[in-house]
Amino acid sequence: MQKKDIIARAAIAFTAAEIQAGNGERIDFAKVVKRAEALYARLKSHGYGAPEPTGPRKPGKHYDKLEGQSRQWFDELWEAYDHKKGRDGAALSWLKLGDINEVLARTIIEAAHRDAREPRDPGTPRKMLQGWLTERRWQDHAATPAATGRRKAQEDHKKLGDILGEIATLETLVAHAPNDQLQAKLDDYRAQRDRLQGAKETTDGAG
Repeated sequence: MQKKDIIARAAIAFTAAEIQAGNGERIDFAKVVKRAEALYARLKSHGYGAPEPTGPRKPGKHYDKLEGQSRQWFDELWEAYDHKKGRDGAALSWLKLGDINEVLARTIIEAAHRDAREPRDPGTPRKMLQGWLTERRWQDHAATPAATGRRKAQEDHKKLGDILGEIATLETLVAHAPNDQLQAKLDDYRAQRDRLQGAKETTDGAG
């Protein structure tokens, strides 16, 4: 049985238990899934499931491809962003930007400084530099309508992803254990999904 099947069955069992206990209205499906994932992790730690390959990972070589001024700018960016994880992946994203001039390099580095200083809620994970570069997040720090629009689109995209995840979980639960309360929640999430997708289509059409 695959990991996703084990977690899905555990989530269904936990949800059914909550419903039987009269807590159907207060079910937090994100917490149910996390509880199922924690159970899977505990089972795995006791020897259940296929063993994962061990041994040292082969180091990446993308950073070694950086030369001269490009490497100097990247090193400055790495220090400015101040999130020391995934340097080689970040170097790959930097390489994919192609030949950049000093103006753009300084713009990116300054944006990384500002991003590093932004207040964040405790426990909120920070995006690694590789993703930050790939998504051109430095553009978010420019005070322009276009940047504001990009940030709003990114927030909506994330929210839509969360909603789609909830829908997938609820659809699995409803398929295995039909329930009016679960169906009502599913319908609500589907309505939220439709609104977000409709707004995205309108924005795309306007562009």
